[in-house]
This record gives sequence, structure tokens and C-alpha cells, in this order.
Amino acid sequence: MWPSTLELQALQPAHAHALQLLMLALPGRDRRTRFGHAIDDDALCGWIQRLPWNEQRAWGLWAGDDLGLVAALHLFDTAQAHVCELAVVVHPRLRRRGLGSLLLHTAIAQAPDVHTLLCAHGHPFIRALSVRHCWPVTPWGLQAGWRVVVRRPVACALPDVCHAPVKSEV
Repeated sequence: MWPSTLELQALQPAHAHALQLLMLALPGRDRRTRFGHAIDDDALCGWIQRLPWNEQRAWGLWAGDDLGLVAALHLFDTAQAHVCELAVVVHPRLRRRGLGSLLLHTAIAQAPDVHTLLCAHGHPFIRALSVRHCWPVTPWGLQAGWRVVVRRPVACALPDVCHAPVKSEV
């Protein structure tokens, strides 16, 4: 299954339900990777309800044909200037198609004040993308996370997302 079109847009509090549906589609292993521990449906829904929308920037990819939100990226502000915590989620059936890369490229382009990304749980996607861009990566945090120094401009072309047209409304 591949959506015929994707729409890229900033996520707002009104999108909380769509984000909830995307996150509920994650199996337990993926939730542990995202949050660093097991998290059940109720706790996940509570987390989404408490999201500090005013302390984050978020983007999502929406699939046509009413498939809804299929990928999301959050940059959470930290106490350090120019440093954000990064979280990326892609629907399990749509992984390895460049959606996470597309979201990260968008975030980097639209958040020029961010110089460092903190990835609390050390997801392999973040490490691989950082290496591809020659961004310095160092261990960070208590749960095998990464500290990534973003260098601009991004030194590669945007990923090919299976030739799906992307309509940007960010």
C-alpha cells in the first residue's frame, strides 16, 4: 500500500486526534523505541492530550484517500538555546520510503535557529541520516541517545518518496 499523494503541513493542536491514531498504530516495540519504555494505549493518549504545543514545532505527512496522518516529526524546545529534542514517527507500513527524511529536511529548513538535535533513545534512523549528512553525532543521555550537530545547508537532495507527489502547505 502506498498513498497516491502526500500533503506536508505543520501540525497544530487541532491535529491531536490524527496524531493519536498514528501513535496508536505503533506496535509495542516501536513505542519503547520512541518513549524509552513500554507505554499502553491509555498512557499514550494521555501523553498526546498533554503535549505542550506552544513548546514544540511539528510537521506531518498526510496521505490522500482518507488514510490520515502517516508520519510526524516534533522538535521540542529545551532549556538550551538552539537545542531541540527530536522525535520522528512513521506508520509501520510506510517505512523505508524516505518519509522521515523528508520531514527532517523540512524541519531543518524551517527551523534555522536549531543547531543541535537531541534524540533521547538513539534511534538508528537518526544516526544513519546524521552520518549521511556528515553531521557530528555523539552519545547523549541515559538511554543511549544521540546528540546531533546540524550543519547547513543540508548536503544532499531530498529523498525520493516513491515518486509520490508532495503538496507542501507548511
